[in-house]
Amino acid sequence: MPITLMSIAVVLVLCVGGSTAVYLAGRNAAKDLGGALATPTPTTTTEAPTITVVEPKTLGSRPKLTDPKFLAVGEQLREGPANVPGATQRIGALYGTVAKRDIVIVAAAAAPLEDPQREFETAFADGIKELKLTGVTRADPGTLGGVARCGKGEADGDRLIMCGWADEGSIGWVIWYFTSLSKAKGEFPKIRAEVEKKSN
Repeated sequence: MPITLMSIAVVLVLCVGGSTAVYLAGRNAAKDLGGALATPTPTTTTEAPTITVVEPKTLGSRPKLTDPKFLAVGEQLREGPANVPGATQRIGALYGTVAKRDIVIVAAAAAPLEDPQREFETAFADGIKELKLTGVTRADPGTLGGVARCGKGEADGDRLIMCGWADEGSIGWVIWYFTSLSKAKGEFPKIRAEVEKKSN
């Protein structure tokens, strides 16, 4: 099991911090160049909610795995979102009980996303490729809104479900081991709400 978790941690680092970081960096550079060339025009703005991500002590009633090998994976997960331009926070942790074959991995970053739909699709495409996800469908993002997807995959012979989300201020991923797509999709909004927080 730990070897499988390590391999998935690497994939998550790539998904959250790899292509997303490259895409956002290019977007930000283009935006900066466009802003320098354009003539400023008056705009009216409304105060956006403050979005943060947290690493709860439990996730869906599952305890955090604190064995050193799992903590090392969590550190890898946090390194990926650190590469997302503008990221103000990042989390990465594993939860559950290995003996019960109930493991959940979460990784997320708080960062401004100008086009959450497009940026999420770019990142999720890596997950589809690396984990050979099938049955990818839209998922209920819950009360926090944004866009969400879930799909079925496999790593080292172990089945898994990966769900992800993005909104104007965050992007994140959740992976379940040894469960069904329908069950994971049903639990996803609750788990996301435990990780992402919005305040005005």
